[in-house]
Amino acid sequence: MKLKQGLSVILAAAMSLTCVPLTAGMESSAVLAASAAEMSENGLLYEETDGEICITGHTDDLPDTVEISARIDDCPVTSIGERAFSECSGMTGISIPDSVTTIGRYAFYNCSGLTGITIPDGVKKINYGVFSGCSGLISIRIPDSVTTIDASAFAKCSGLTGISIPDSVTLIDGAAFENCTSLTDIKIPDGVTYIGPAIFLECSNLTSIVIPDGVRKLEHDEFAGCTSLTSVTLPDGLEDISLSMFEGCTSLTDITIPDSVKVIQGNAFAKTSLETITLPDKLEGIGRYAFFECANLTSITIPEKTAIIKEDAFAKCPSLTSVTILNPDCEIYDDGETICNDYDYYEKTTSYAGVICGYEDSTAQAYAEKYGYQFQSLGTAPETNPLGDIDGDSTVNASDAANVLMAAAAMGAGGESGLTDAQFKAADVNSDGTVNASDAAVILIYAAAVGAGDTDAKITDFIQ
Repeated sequence: MKLKQGLSVILAAAMSLTCVPLTAGMESSAVLAASAAEMSENGLLYEETDGEICITGHTDDLPDTVEISARIDDCPVTSIGERAFSECSGMTGISIPDSVTTIGRYAFYNCSGLTGITIPDGVKKINYGVFSGCSGLISIRIPDSVTTIDASAFAKCSGLTGISIPDSVTLIDGAAFENCTSLTDIKIPDGVTYIGPAIFLECSNLTSIVIPDGVRKLEHDEFAGCTSLTSVTLPDGLEDISLSMFEGCTSLTDITIPDSVKVIQGNAFAKTSLETITLPDKLEGIGRYAFFECANLTSITIPEKTAIIKEDAFAKCPSLTSVTILNPDCEIYDDGETICNDYDYYEKTTSYAGVICGYEDSTAQAYAEKYGYQFQSLGTAPETNPLGDIDGDSTVNASDAANVLMAAAAMGAGGESGLTDAQFKAADVNSDGTVNASDAAVILIYAAAVGAGDTDAKITDFIQ
């Protein structure tokens, strides 16, 4: 008991040092009695610190339409505290003065009656969960001063049909618009360089989206459950299609994957309506369940550089009739479900009426024969050299780099590279379609790492 009393004293002391009121729970967090340091005016609770006013909450007689004065007690109102108006379901409107530069986390959380709001020009960040659960919000003005939209800022704003994000914004964090089920269209500014995970999760009416080229990485679940999404433009330079990125996008029938993409992660396109898809030449791996239950997918060609196809990557694709695997050594997860039209989980049986195409004596042939699937031969696999091994001596060293530089010089002078097709592919280490000093540099760095004893090094690890 004494320990609990001590903790209560410490907690009360800590809360008195902030503009965030001590609350008993979510429902009562916004309706507070003024403490010794907290005063009230027109239904608003506030605190003064260093000559500035922070709105910390409200009394139980808060009007439906709230107007915050620019000055209280002859001090400027500069901030709205964390959860200050949280759960104010009866509040339909609020006027915030231009003097306010900070709006705390969850300040308007679950204000379901709020229909519109103008954020003052001095605010730089839309904080975590500020408008989360404002289901009645249909319009909002974000000023040009804002550079960051924090996580869950507009999550579950189910009445929001559109929003204009100013060009000043460079970062939009995770789940910022998650479950905005009425959102149909949104433009992400070209200056945005980071987008957090699940940004549009379950935005069931979103039809199209363009991600600017400044974004180099997209996180998991970005568009999962966007059942109306039909058009997506992904940025050049993107290297991963992340976990569950488009899972459940049942209206998505076509998508262009940037040439830069190297990995398609698990469940990335699961349960979409893709009919065909072109995989980029640089693709190195396909994750588990990546195309699971793609009911309309009819055929797919897996590029030469794809080294691994993981568990159930093409499982339960009932329309799939052709899978072509161009890497004769591709590691295919050893299960009949990895490529199939259907399977019975309880009976442990699979069915695939299509054909698997690959080279003679390839892993594709071995897989097809093991599980009784039809195999169509592409003939003998073309001769290939390991990446970086231009001279074919089973090692990558300075002589290979020299060969690359000589080939680059010959092409630079308007001549032929002097390399065979297999040598050219081995020399084009960074897969940019040409052979130059950049490839030679990667070869030298890799060779140095191996020479220093790094037995786990891969040449692709050194590509920038």
